[in-house]
Amino acid sequence: MLQFQNGNTTSYQYSNDGVKRKVTHQTAIANVVIPMGSIQPLSSGQIAYTSTTDYCGNVIYEDGILSKILTNEGYITLSGTTPTYHYYLKDHLGNNRVVIDQNGSVEQVNHYYPFGGLFGEGTSNTNQAYKYNGKELDRMHGLDWYDYGARNYDTALPVWTTVDPLAEKYYNSSTYAYCANNPIIYIDPDGRDWVNSKKDGYIWMDNVTSPKSTPKGYRYVGSENSSILSDLNVNYSLPEQSSNRIGYVAADAEEGKYAVSHMTNVKAESNVEITANVRYDIKNGTENNQLGRKFEGVNVSGTLITSNTAVDGEANVGAMMKVNYGGQTYTSTFAEPNQTYVKQTGTGVGVANINIPASMLSSVTSFIDVRVSGSWWVTNSTGLKTPVVYHSLAPIPLSFNHNWVFPNK
Repeated sequence: MLQFQNGNTTSYQYSNDGVKRKVTHQTAIANVVIPMGSIQPLSSGQIAYTSTTDYCGNVIYEDGILSKILTNEGYITLSGTTPTYHYYLKDHLGNNRVVIDQNGSVEQVNHYYPFGGLFGEGTSNTNQAYKYNGKELDRMHGLDWYDYGARNYDTALPVWTTVDPLAEKYYNSSTYAYCANNPIIYIDPDGRDWVNSKKDGYIWMDNVTSPKSTPKGYRYVGSENSSILSDLNVNYSLPEQSSNRIGYVAADAEEGKYAVSHMTNVKAESNVEITANVRYDIKNGTENNQLGRKFEGVNVSGTLITSNTAVDGEANVGAMMKVNYGGQTYTSTFAEPNQTYVKQTGTGVGVANINIPASMLSSVTSFIDVRVSGSWWVTNSTGLKTPVVYHSLAPIPLSFNHNWVFPNK
C-alpha cells in the first residue's frame, strides 16, 4: 500500500508468482492529514470514493466492468458487444507514440523525455495508460509511476522504487539505476533472459529469469547479450596492440620516378572487440519476446588509429582485418567511419566489421586468431602515391602485423 499525506491511498494485490492482479485507489475527503512516514487506513467516513482495476491476464476490468482487452498491437474496447480496435505506433524503444483507432483516426499522441517523463500529450482518449516502453503509467493521486512487472519506475528522479531483484548480476551498476543510466539505447522490459535449445538455437524469453523458470527442452543462458558469448566460450577481452616505426618516403619525386629521401615516424594502434550481434524487431515481437530480440551471430569489430610525423603530402594506411573461426576465414577492409568524428592532425581512424552468422557458431568450435595488418602510403600534391619503406637502401614497403591468437578448447 502507498499513502499520500492527504490520506489518498493506492493498494496492490499480487498472485503468488508476483503478477499484479488488482489495484485499488481510495480518495480521501478534505482535511485528512497523514503524518510523514506512516500509514493510517482510512475509515469508511474518510473515503470520498473508491475505484478498482482488476487484471485477468490480458483482460482489464475497471470498477467491475470490462474496460479493455490488451493485444500485442494495442487493445480492444467494447461498446455493448461491438468491439473497437486501437493500435499503437511505436518508436525503436517500444514507446507508444501514437494511438489510432481501426479507422486510422488519431486518439493519442505522446512525447517523452529520455528517461520516460511525459512532456507532451495530445489526446482525445484519457483512458489509455500504456505509454513509455509500452508500460502502464499510474497517474492517480499524482503518483506517476510506471509498472514494469518486477518493479515500479519513477521517471521524475529517475530511479526504480525498489532494489533490482537480479542485482547480483549487475554488481557494477546501482541497484536503483534505470538501464545503466542510458535510456537512449537500452530498455528494461521486466526481467527476462536468453535460453538455448538444439532446435531453435539462442532465443529470448520474456518470462525466463533463472534456470528454474526455463521451460523443458531449453537450457538457461543468461540475461545479458554477453551471456551468449560466455556460453559459446568466446567471451574474450583482447588487449590493444601497437606498432611504432621509422620509415622513409619518396618526396618531391617526379611521376614515374622513385626516390627515397624523407624520414617519417609512423604509428598504428589496433583494438578488436567481440560482441553478440542482437537485432531488435518490435514489429515481429511475440507475447514472450515483445521487443523481437534475435541473435544473429557474433560481431568482430576492429578500430585502427594511425599517426605520423610531417610528410610532403597525406599519409594513409591500407589495412585489413582477418578472422579465423573454426578454420573458416572472414575478411574486412578498414575504412573511415561513416559518422562525424574529431581527429588530431596527422591522425587517421579506420573501422572494420565482420559478422559470423549464428548458423556457423558452436560451443565446440573456437576462434583461432584475429589479424590486423597493413602498410603506409603517402599521396603528394600531384596525386602521386608512394609507399613508406623500411630504408632508403631497401625500398621494401613498411608494414605492421597485429595478431591475437586464441587458446585451444
